[in-house]
Formats: sequence, structure tokens, C-alpha cells
Amino acid sequence: MSRVPADRKALALLPLGEPVVLEPQRLIMALRTLFPELREAQIEVADSPDQSSGLTMMIGNDLLAIMFFGFPIPRETVQPALDGEIIWKEADAVFAAGRSHLLVTAVTSGDSLAQRLQLSWLVTMAVAALRSIYPVTGVFWSSSLTVIEPGRFERLAVAASKGQWPADLWFGVEWFKGESFDRDQALVGRTKGIGYFAARELECGPYALDPNLIGQVIVGLARYIILTGLVFGDRDTMELGQGSSRVARISYEQSAYGGGAPVMRVVLP
Repeated sequence: MSRVPADRKALALLPLGEPVVLEPQRLIMALRTLFPELREAQIEVADSPDQSSGLTMMIGNDLLAIMFFGFPIPRETVQPALDGEIIWKEADAVFAAGRSHLLVTAVTSGDSLAQRLQLSWLVTMAVAALRSIYPVTGVFWSSSLTVIEPGRFERLAVAASKGQWPADLWFGVEWFKGESFDRDQALVGRTKGIGYFAARELECGPYALDPNLIGQVIVGLARYIILTGLVFGDRDTMELGQGSSRVARISYEQSAYGGGAPVMRVVLP
């Protein structure tokens, strides 16, 4: 699979169980109910000829856009995410059954890491609010090419807050067989979606280790990037656990897997 472009926008597609009519004031009420930080925020809905099928609103200095489409999410758009999904077993059937969908995106004037985090959070809040009032049956998160069960999405979003980002909603993990896999089951784990925040995905392997151990390393570092806003540089090092004497190193490389993307490779001791 080719890497997710670093300039992919904060965008989500939501299959629907039935067509909906967008109701701006109902959505604003849901946003303020679910997310205390928005209860005093200035939210303005832009005038448009038909707000039932598309609306834009300013939330603070950021622009949120929501559009209704009376046709399914194109299969070629979501298929890579469905092919890589191993936890949500019903995802394929859910997206196949959707006959209409919503598109949710957010834009801002800048493009810093902090702004990308803020836009991802804004889209996350909007998706959770839409799910609470409409028959949203799934979530396709574009920047990570992942699909997420909507109940789980809403729970993690509502439990989060600005600055305490719902990190696990914004990236996934994909796996590749190492060249020596047939001999020693060596695997490569790589994030999907961290490149939106850090320009490069995190990659670890090939190592003949328990996949859970490889996963813990890259998931922990991915969460660190999202929760702190810091990005690892080439040749940076970090302890593998508090007080650990084992130190891993970051190496900026061209991956040998999945399309040859530039990655932050995690080199284990």
C-alpha cells in the first residue's frame, strides 16, 4: 500500500442507514452537549441556498463543512481501508449497505502540526455529534485510510478533550512480511495516519518478535506524537519504558515495504 500523502486533509466519510436532512441548530446543540469546550464557543452557520444538503459553520477561527450525498461512498475510496481492517468484522457489510453518506471536513488558514491536530479534533467532534443525532453506521477516516465502528468512535471522542486528543482514532497499523518471514516470521509494522501529523509514518522491523511487542512500540510512539505535538528527528533516541536501559533510535529512511515510502524507522537495540 502506498503511503498516505502528508497533505491529506482532515476528512471523514460517514455511511448512513437512511437519508438525512441536515439541521444546523440541532447539530450545534449536539456539539455543545457532547463537548463542554464548545458551550461558550462562537459558532456561526453560513447562509446557503440549501442547508439541508450541505452546511458550513465557523467554530472559532476554523471552518467546518458537512455535505450530504444521496449515493454510496465510492467503493474504490474505502476498499483499501476495508482490506486492512481486522478488528471490526462487520465493516465490509456496513459500508456495502450504505446508500447515502455524509462528508465532514475542516480547514484553517495555516498548516502547522498544531493546526492539523486542531482540525482533526474539530472533525472528530463533528462526527461524534452527527452520530448522536443521525443513523451513521460507520466512519472512514481519510488521512489514515481506516474504518472505525461508530459507537467506538463516539465513545473515544466524548471521553477526550482539546489537548487530550483521542489519538487512537487518528491512525492505524499495517503489517508486512519481512524478507526472512518464511524462515523466522519476521514482521514489519507501520503506522497509517501519523504521516498527516509528522510527514512520515513510523515503521519498526523486520524483527522476529511477537507482533504485540512491535505494535506496542510504534503505537506508543504514535500516541506520543499526537498527544504532545512533538515529532522525532533523524537519529533521535528514546528509552523503551521508564527507567529502562534499552534505547531505541529513529532513522529517517526509505521503506523497503508497501510502496517505498519515506519513514521514521524505529531501530530496536
